Amino acid sequence: MIFGPTRRTWVLGGGGARGAAQVGVLQGLMEAGLEPPVAVVGVASAR
Repeated sequence: MIFGPTRRTWVLGGGGARGAAQVGVLQGLMEAGLEPPVAVVGVASAR
């Protein structure tokens, strides 16, 4: 293998309602058997 094993990083957007929805989606993906990521990154926007 030239590049090594596949690694995933999940990037999450900011905001209370969006964050709650993303947690539900991530939980569903993991329950479906998707491998967890090597990193999770959060982004917040200041207004």
